[in-house]
Amino acid sequence: MIQHKCNMTAVPDNWIIHGLWPSNFTGANPRNCSSFFDVSQIPQNIAKEMNRQWPNLNKNESNDQFWDKQWRMHGSCAESVPGVQNIGFLTAAV
Repeated sequence: MIQHKCNMTAVPDNWIIHGLWPSNFTGANPRNCSSFFDVSQIPQNIAKEMNRQWPNLNKNESNDQFWDKQWRMHGSCAESVPGVQNIGFLTAAV
């Protein structure tokens, strides 16, 4: 039997966002459409909300690393959606 150890930080006392996944007209969930992401482009006020509402619960990875992974896996595939390009994907989530 495989056992998994939890590497969570302290459990938040409120609801948080797990993720935002685009889908296409076929119902598929596209992934890894682009690898470029620059976390420094996130405005301070949005980063503050993301830290509060969309934290990474894995204590071995920073929020920036988590958001980068979320962007590459899911957000990059929504680049053609108006208002969702780059940072728009992250702000849509919060």
